[in-house]
Amino acid sequence: MYRAEGVMLSFNGGKDSTAVLHKLARFFRKDHNLKHLKILALFITHPDGFSEIDEFIDNCSKLYNIELIKMEGTIKQALERMCRERPLIRAVFMGSRQPDPHCQDLKLMQPNDPGWPALMRINPILEWTRRDIWQYISSYMTTMMIIAYYIKKASPRLATRRTLNLILIYK
Repeated sequence: MYRAEGVMLSFNGGKDSTAVLHKLARFFRKDHNLKHLKILALFITHPDGFSEIDEFIDNCSKLYNIELIKMEGTIKQALERMCRERPLIRAVFMGSRQPDPHCQDLKLMQPNDPGWPALMRINPILEWTRRDIWQYISSYMTTMMIIAYYIKKASPRLATRRTLNLILIYK
């Protein structure tokens, strides 16, 4: 449906978009036609952003062999700019889930809303629950990076000394 050169990932470093990145990276590595390609990922910077997130994003760029594009502005502005600079882009992978705000009516694949860049939104984890995300993270803990904040704050049951050490191993 879409060539690898025609897709990108909207990546913010959160647990959901990191899970999508991890799934994409696994898919690319398994396919002999794709394993030499980098995943194009868009990270929208914020002037009041956290240095830990910036560091995490940069480390993900190395671990997952992604071509990281950092842009300022709103997501709409960044997507418009990406479409101008990369006219082959036709689809964007998102880490959206139905429980997220404004995501209740999304579909697994759907075009952007009118007035937005003409891209297909691909939401591979749309129907995942919070539990599904944590099960995925737990299953791939040794090969997946995630910001330690999520483990400590969002799911204290996973915040054992062992898991925190595995998460911080990328440093």
